[in-house]
Amino acid sequence: MGGRLRHERRPWRLPRGFHLRSRRSAVCPWAYRRPCRWLGTRMACRVDRGTEVYTGRASAFLYPVRNDSLGAGRRVLAGGPLADRRSMVVHANESLVTLEDCRSYNQDSVDRAVKAAADGAGLSGLSGATVLLKPNLVLASEPDRAATTHPAIVRAAIRLARSAGAARILVGDSPGWQALAPVGAKTGLDSVVQEEGASWADFSEQVSVEVPDGSLVRRFNLARAVVEADAIINLPKLKTHGLMYYTGAVKNLFGCIPGLSKSAFHLRFPGRQEFAAMLADLYLAVRPAFNIMDAIVGMEGLGPNNGRPRHIGLVMASGNAFALDWVAARLIGYDPHDIPYLGLAARDGRYGLVPEAIRTAGEDPAARMVRPFELVHVLRENDFFHKHMPGWMHGLVRDLTVARPFFSDERCIRCAGCVEICPAKSLSFSDGKPAPAVDYDTCIRCYCCHEVCPADAIMLRRRGRFRIRLRNS
Repeated sequence: MGGRLRHERRPWRLPRGFHLRSRRSAVCPWAYRRPCRWLGTRMACRVDRGTEVYTGRASAFLYPVRNDSLGAGRRVLAGGPLADRRSMVVHANESLVTLEDCRSYNQDSVDRAVKAAADGAGLSGLSGATVLLKPNLVLASEPDRAATTHPAIVRAAIRLARSAGAARILVGDSPGWQALAPVGAKTGLDSVVQEEGASWADFSEQVSVEVPDGSLVRRFNLARAVVEADAIINLPKLKTHGLMYYTGAVKNLFGCIPGLSKSAFHLRFPGRQEFAAMLADLYLAVRPAFNIMDAIVGMEGLGPNNGRPRHIGLVMASGNAFALDWVAARLIGYDPHDIPYLGLAARDGRYGLVPEAIRTAGEDPAARMVRPFELVHVLRENDFFHKHMPGWMHGLVRDLTVARPFFSDERCIRCAGCVEICPAKSLSFSDGKPAPAVDYDTCIRCYCCHEVCPADAIMLRRRGRFRIRLRNS
């Protein structure tokens, strides 16, 4: 069973209908950490009305899973009826990532690159389908800032879907806190949707979707348009990210959750690894048919909104969002294992990511590596905090080493977007102060405020001598 139990706080038995699985195979929905006077800080598992089970080493930790999930980790992709229906509509080679050279947003060049990338990855099966295009529309931002998917990519994707025989083409996303109308106008997508004969999808109505094989989350409330579409073509932007270090195809699916409902997930899963597991399960719920990444101009530095545009010159595509992100993260200098949701997917077979099986076509990734690229420094806090420090010190050290948001009085425009989106309600305006005040005792360091700030008025810094570091690679 992966290890012998050294200590039990009370007589322990598995709940009916469960079996034991090693911690190495997945993220445990019941896992938590707490000090034990016999063993120190160790992994623990809450099952069967609070029974606690300890092991001698965290790597030998066993946890219960339902018997009906046996073999789930051996499947190429998990999901449910929604995923099964989509897999019958669209076909693509899920182990292949194509990279096509595209040096500018000239529409003819983008059209050629998008079509070549899609053909190279084997996209087919859109005839007669309702296709939803999911760009990155995090906030109202001009295309030149590289915070959102460029209109030329969306236009090319609409033309690709139409040429493949799609009966109806929708474009939709749920921005962080703003309404879709001003975001569509500012990003230039309004004119693209109108000129190409597509329609905006309504993301206001929610539908509950079950994820029976999820590692952490078994149910999501998604936009009805996402659930009812026959196929979803994911159109992410390659950027750095304060929380996940990198954002691309998998993280872009977070916009399938309507409006401010996304904030609740930050509050529910404040840690990087927890949030990454939620994103991975969301992928199983949405199950995009195909992914086309805008990597012509990406974002470096403190993304996903307030970094700097960086020319990369590629259009990338794959049938598997994890495989696409794996290649893209390595392209800009990350070790993909350091990206929380990619590291999880590489360990857990339910997400369909087998790094050794990934193949590339088109441009040679080794020849197109971007150096130097300013990356968000990877903080390996979990290994250090939880293995070498007593539990009572975790909060103190986290407060010193994990970056916190600081506001610039000169840059703040008092749009109140940060106050509205904050899941912990840690921000508030005080009389006489131009920028919001932050209650750091309740701040969960999700960086939602930084993500939606249109004025670059929020910095991420550590206390005192500690500062958030950017790594040139």
